[in-house]
Amino acid sequence: MIEKENFWNESRNDSNKSPLMGANVALSQSLTKSFFLQSWIGEEYSTTPTSQDKKQTAQSSANQTSKFQPEKLVTPGWGGESLNSKEALRTKKIIQELWIDAEIKLSSFKELNPSLKQSLFNNFISFAQVNNISAIELNGPLQFWAHFTNHNSPYRKELNNFIKIHSFRSVALYIYKIRFLLKLAPLPKQELREKIVLAPNALFSHFFPKGSNSEISCASFKINEYSWYGPSSELSKKILKDLPNLEKISLQEIVKLCTYRPSKQLIDRKQMFCESEFSHSLSHKSFGSFLKLLLGQFPSWIETEKKEHFNSFYKDISHHTKHCKFNGDYLSSFSQSHWLGESDALKNSSTSKIFEEDIIFPEFEGQSFNEGEFTKLIQEIQFLTFLVDKYQHLKNNTESDSVHLKIEKGLIQFLASIFNLKNHQRNQDKDEQFSLFPGLKQNFQFDYVILNISKLPKNNQHHHLLLQVLSQSDSLKENGFLFLFTTQQFFVPSKSEKIDQLLKQFKVEAIFDFDELKGKGEISPFLYVLKKRKEKPDSQDLINLQDGQNKNKEACLRFKWTGTLHSFSLFGQVVKELDHFFRIKTPLTPIYQNEGQSNITFSFHQDAIIDGKLLQSSTNTNRVTHPLFFKNLTKNCYSFDYFFNFETVDPTNENNMIARDNFIGLINKNLRVEELYPYIFIVGHEDIEQIYLEIIPSSSFKAKLNQLGHAFYQYFGLRPKIPHLNINLFREYFRTEIGKQIAEFSLNGGPTKTKGKLKGLMIPIFFAANTKLNEDFLASNPYLLFSGKNILSLHPDELTKNILRLKNFNLVAHQDCLSDFLGRLCQFKASFNEALEQMTDVSEFSNFNNPLFIDKLKKIKTFSLFPENPDIFIKFMVASKLELNLTVNSVIKRSNEFSHYLELLNNESVLCQIYSDESMLYFISFLMKFTMNRPLNTILQTMKIPRVQDLLKILSEKQEIKSKLTESKNSLEQFISQIIIQQISS
Repeated sequence: MIEKENFWNESRNDSNKSPLMGANVALSQSLTKSFFLQSWIGEEYSTTPTSQDKKQTAQSSANQTSKFQPEKLVTPGWGGESLNSKEALRTKKIIQELWIDAEIKLSSFKELNPSLKQSLFNNFISFAQVNNISAIELNGPLQFWAHFTNHNSPYRKELNNFIKIHSFRSVALYIYKIRFLLKLAPLPKQELREKIVLAPNALFSHFFPKGSNSEISCASFKINEYSWYGPSSELSKKILKDLPNLEKISLQEIVKLCTYRPSKQLIDRKQMFCESEFSHSLSHKSFGSFLKLLLGQFPSWIETEKKEHFNSFYKDISHHTKHCKFNGDYLSSFSQSHWLGESDALKNSSTSKIFEEDIIFPEFEGQSFNEGEFTKLIQEIQFLTFLVDKYQHLKNNTESDSVHLKIEKGLIQFLASIFNLKNHQRNQDKDEQFSLFPGLKQNFQFDYVILNISKLPKNNQHHHLLLQVLSQSDSLKENGFLFLFTTQQFFVPSKSEKIDQLLKQFKVEAIFDFDELKGKGEISPFLYVLKKRKEKPDSQDLINLQDGQNKNKEACLRFKWTGTLHSFSLFGQVVKELDHFFRIKTPLTPIYQNEGQSNITFSFHQDAIIDGKLLQSSTNTNRVTHPLFFKNLTKNCYSFDYFFNFETVDPTNENNMIARDNFIGLINKNLRVEELYPYIFIVGHEDIEQIYLEIIPSSSFKAKLNQLGHAFYQYFGLRPKIPHLNINLFREYFRTEIGKQIAEFSLNGGPTKTKGKLKGLMIPIFFAANTKLNEDFLASNPYLLFSGKNILSLHPDELTKNILRLKNFNLVAHQDCLSDFLGRLCQFKASFNEALEQMTDVSEFSNFNNPLFIDKLKKIKTFSLFPENPDIFIKFMVASKLELNLTVNSVIKRSNEFSHYLELLNNESVLCQIYSDESMLYFISFLMKFTMNRPLNTILQTMKIPRVQDLLKILSEKQEIKSKLTESKNSLEQFISQIIIQQISS
């Protein structure tokens, strides 16, 4: 309702000149100066005239009769809405005369009823607070009226300013009433025309009689602090002549006309009140369409509810009405954009679409004099006016006479049924709020609250923001939505504890990030959508503690725009893109990105909140949320359901593991998991900070189920859609850092709706390729097929060289077989893991044939096992010396409570027992592999072993082998991750 430009002032010096003539001169000068607006706005956005521009300029100068093209001289998308029509200019003159008349009447008032006197005094106190007027002598009603009627009062200037503002507002309310009555009864009879002008309140009572079923309880048409004004008889005649003009003016024009602006000659910026809190962007039609989209589509979209068709609208309208409170900064601008958005949606929507939309009951609750009671009264009349437009639109576009009964009953009944429902719901809500203290007033609770906090104090800004959010809790219904526009980031790491406390009352459903969208004007860089939680019983908190869930993790959606709005009308593209997204995508969509016109990029992804902190970060270029990587991710990945058919497995049903809620489980009631699915996919949420993903063979399902349980883990049967899929690729992908990130934002928010989220899990496209590597490559790289024991038999330096050779593999030239190559790498890495597991202790490290180990053995002295070896004790089990020549064909290591020993056997007969340190026994057992099937005495005399202490020293240095193996495995792991990231980001 406010405009920064000086609407009331016209140039008196040029009063004799025609405005059209001045406009033509300006346009002609623009043409002769080669001024083409399309060279600096729109997609080209260039300040340098092109050769084509110069050519057109020359042709325009040479040919004066060329056709005038005004579209080259205006901003694209602008329809001239801010220009004043001739009807608005005539109405403006009437309002100026009414204003002067109202000032004279208010200044001359001496005898007023007590209620009006009190309301004027209260209004002045609000005015004084806003303008920092310190007037102790005016703090009481009696003192105020004494100075009000005293022309020599020392506060005359302040009082005159107040009179000027209050009288203007009274005129503005009067104009709004007339405009509504004209829309209600177009082209009325002369008698009604006079009543509209002389007594709008009485005519309102005529259309909506008190006590009837069409009565409307409208505060704007009742006695209030601005209802005292009525025009004089002379002015009434002028208004009667100009009634058609008032009926034709647009919403933008009526807002301008009824917005207070003092003339330049009277402005005293330190003392004179001026409604300067206005935003061109926040009052724009495009921003209004954005608000309409938020209120009309987002709540039902986020809850994935299917709205019932609006054919039942007039049968039970209460299910399709929502109360919304607007609060905070720039309230008047928000009110204008709201009605512009509603009006634009009404004009551009089909009738069927209108029937599917909820009716929003807006209430604008400003706290200051600028946007207080006056704003509420004006918006109440505007709501009625909008309902008239909605009725006419529905009636003109409704083909069936039998569907919408109340339209046929007439406009009056239509208005009464909707407006009274608003008041009825408010009263009903108050009645349902039982209070132990009857005198305590209960607050009405809204379905939606829009809170704009753009002006923050210099200190404790975040604390101020949280207090503002908490202050809205009582006025919001359970499961109601709070749309918080703010310049302050909500999630600040140092304030996570306070945020976590607030999140016990609210759930953050979504974040709209405009921070990197330039040219957005006063639109706040952040919009947080919070949903009020239902109150939980105390027992529920005890259950959560018993379950050990000390941390809290919830899903959150993030919408982000980047780019530059070269003109604010381009913000309409933001709205269209968001509307398109709501129609084609669901809240379970993992990621989405689209680069629209004028290089404005829209992106969407899942996020999560853990203990008051956002999980995702965009500082690392390899993070999923980084814009460069995000864009390529959407192009180079397919969803999980492209690769697999999957169904939920019921782990609690021992006889039949197939879930009953899927098709396969219903038609194959007697089949088990192993018979239906080759693989099982496990999703675990036990670790709140990291989602557990694993693919196992279905034969291992029972063992894994016994190990993990089903409290925090969900199981899905997998059947590949694509032949010859390498499952190892998927296993390794979910172990990589990038795979964990993608899984995190795809499956976050706890175990709910996991199956739906799993469908959208992003998998690199190249995993679907199944072209095999040629035999020559495999022959030249045989180590790719090595097992863990083979790995331990290689020198670590040789492994390092082989991995370097693999890194030189030409990925571009072998793009078609990249999937097979990566699968081989994954198998090679698995062999490293197997080798490292064998080195966890001496008993598992049975392969002493590693070149590095042998090199160390060659440098130490060795001794025979027999006859004299202080580290060895041999207990012979033979009956005669001749049996010492028996062949040893097996060796068994045994242990008792006292010692460890080896048994050397001939078939099943024990020839001897060798006692020593356990490490030495493993080493002897390793050497026996090379001396098997030889006589016992030959083995005992020819086998050379080191001292136990020397062997233990070598074994203690096996960490060198382990560290080099670990280094090689990590290098291979990084190479695998690098290939995946490169393929996604290419």
